[in-house]
Amino acid sequence: MWFIISAVVGDAVKALYDFVEQRSSIPPGTLSDDALMKAWEMGESMQEWFRFLYQYHDGFTLLVSCAAGTRYANFQHDFAEKMAVKTYEYFLEAKNRGLTGADISIEEMHILLSVFWTTVYEPFIHNYTLEQIEAYCELMCRLFNWYCVLGFDTAE
Repeated sequence: MWFIISAVVGDAVKALYDFVEQRSSIPPGTLSDDALMKAWEMGESMQEWFRFLYQYHDGFTLLVSCAAGTRYANFQHDFAEKMAVKTYEYFLEAKNRGLTGADISIEEMHILLSVFWTTVYEPFIHNYTLEQIEAYCELMCRLFNWYCVLGFDTAE
């Protein structure tokens, strides 16, 4: 049974990592301050993530709910780790520019992103429709105020 799950899940994993690489291909040092700040914007950006993941609904759902005993058993942790490293690069660039004074370690970033990505996985685990996911995304975006967590001054 594990080999069937691995075959179905493999396409979703590859597409997911390709999506991450495409979205994070611009080095943070080359971004304007505004573009760097938008890296933590939720809203439409998260809708895009959910629509992307929904294209791989079956494989992604198996990945986050049935991967025990397969080579993807640690996917959730490994993915959060990969995202923490990439996100931390953007955070450090913002800190170097004086956009934030927050002191957040890479370990803390990993924990925050583990919690964040768990909230992304849950609607798939609970078999939400795309419409339910879109509504849920709005709740999730209100829950995660990255500007506040990361100490950005967003006063206009």
